[in-house]
Amino acid sequence: MERVVGIFLTFDPSGFDYTQPVITTGSTHVRLWHGPSAEEVARILKRSVEQVFPIEWQARVPVDGETIGGVVNRTDVGAA
Repeated sequence: MERVVGIFLTFDPSGFDYTQPVITTGSTHVRLWHGPSAEEVARILKRSVEQVFPIEWQARVPVDGETIGGVVNRTDVGAA
């Protein structure tokens, strides 16, 4: 498993649509919510879709005293 750095919103950790995880690279941010398709995410990361998804993520610091995280599946990406 490859680790990458990302960011997410913390105002409501109850679901993917509220946390809105983003992968950061040396040159861009890859939004996983209201963002590109799974194929485009893989292209930006220079990987195949199968190499990228599913994406497991976890916050490094607690949010409201809890460790939050989740899984982003191929079908979740680009959702409105």
